[in-house]
Amino acid sequence: MRYGKPIKNKKRRDPRYFLHEGEGVEPGTMGVPSGEHSEHGKGYAPTFKTGKEIEGNYYIHFVNIKGQHESWPQGFETEEEAIRQAQDLMDGGRKPLSVSVEQKGEEEYGPVWGLKRK
Repeated sequence: MRYGKPIKNKKRRDPRYFLHEGEGVEPGTMGVPSGEHSEHGKGYAPTFKTGKEIEGNYYIHFVNIKGQHESWPQGFETEEEAIRQAQDLMDGGRKPLSVSVEQKGEEEYGPVWGLKRK
């Protein structure tokens, strides 16, 4: 015979293992938390690079499925190469929300080509 209120099939977790759950990660200890850039903060993937950090005249900037800004790790010398790679990225397995090819300039950085997923 059972006494008391029946308990549903719940996973019970031991609170001892979750003592430090709310604490953030300090820079320099284990790196930055997943999905956060050390310089730009939230909304930017840890691999994000600005146009100044990438070699070449054109670079690819995209927004991934999680909504984080990312950049293609390498630059391109010609606009055609960059657009071809951006189209491959859009059709590939990563399925970004939007992709843009941006041109590097002396003072201005601007999009040359862009595509958004519907």
